[in-house]
Amino acid sequence: MGKKSALYVDLDGTWHPWQMFDELIKMFVRLGIMPQIVLEMSRDQFLAYKNKRGKFSHFIDAAVSAYYKNDRLRGMRISDAKFAAQKVIEEKGLRVHLFTDRLSWAAYETGVWRTIISGSPREVVQAFANAQLITEVFATEHPCDDEVFLGGEPNVWASKKGEAVRVSAKRNNIDLQRSVAVGDSLSDSGMFELVGYPVCFNPERALLKRAKENRWPVVFEKKDVIAAFVPNEDGLLVEADFSDILPSRLAKRLERLLAIVAR
Repeated sequence: MGKKSALYVDLDGTWHPWQMFDELIKMFVRLGIMPQIVLEMSRDQFLAYKNKRGKFSHFIDAAVSAYYKNDRLRGMRISDAKFAAQKVIEEKGLRVHLFTDRLSWAAYETGVWRTIISGSPREVVQAFANAQLITEVFATEHPCDDEVFLGGEPNVWASKKGEAVRVSAKRNNIDLQRSVAVGDSLSDSGMFELVGYPVCFNPERALLKRAKENRWPVVFEKKDVIAAFVPNEDGLLVEADFSDILPSRLAKRLERLLAIVAR
């Protein structure tokens, strides 16, 4: 049997507009699984970011610190975490970027293997993946037994996305040169370097700079406008068609799905 092509997708900011990690924390607090102080500890950084007075990375650092402070996960029931994760997806799971969402379904309809690689906790990423009929997930994995989280250092796939792609490719007989990776941050570069079709989606400044250096395609989505670009040798973005940045069959199916939405 010949090798398959695959679609590797980052979740937070790339598929879902916000951070599933943050949505899960809010749900933990709302359900009484975690105390209100967990949100209050990152509130100032969140407001600074939203008001364009602070960096997004500072908010994330504060939120992660509050989440782990005092070993909060130790003893939490896995069933409670999964329940909270499912509630997040029920309420927020349809709030997605159109390009990434339709690309995933185009991949599904054309027989392309799909994998999510995310820094958010596995419970919420898996719940999202289940709703999207995706079976393979690489996400933050917290030490646990059959019933509760044990505390301690998690396995964070977000910091080793290239390794995740290699593991997936070996496990699923994937031809990486025929495969696509989509992400929005510099941490996604490990995926882009391994596949034949990297796509930098709504990239942060650092990734946009890297994209221009490596001539990786860029896609911007704003409201109902989606536009693809390819950096030229001078680093200028030149508008392109989906067929210029994606495998032909996948690009054609994506165009049909987006045309249906536009009607």
